[in-house]
Amino acid sequence: SSTQILLIEVPPSRGNQALHEASQKFNTELSRRCAARPRCQLIELSELAAPEGWLQPQYASSDGVHLSPAGYRILSSVLIQALHDSEQ
Repeated sequence: SSTQILLIEVPPSRGNQALHEASQKFNTELSRRCAARPRCQLIELSELAAPEGWLQPQYASSDGVHLSPAGYRILSSVLIQALHDSEQ
């Protein structure tokens, strides 16, 4: 099949260690599974993360889980670029 599959990582979170670890574990498994499929592309959200892996404060809403408007702008930009790249 020539269908391209785009998978997006779970964005990083801020302030909740258990959620942070669970999302990192999930993303690792997502990456492993995507790598095993020829037309699968994992969309990483590293632009949202600080060097230690937590969600950068300017991209976090007050709950530390959801993205702020600035975070959603970054997410939109990453998704648009991935969709554009997948069409080529």
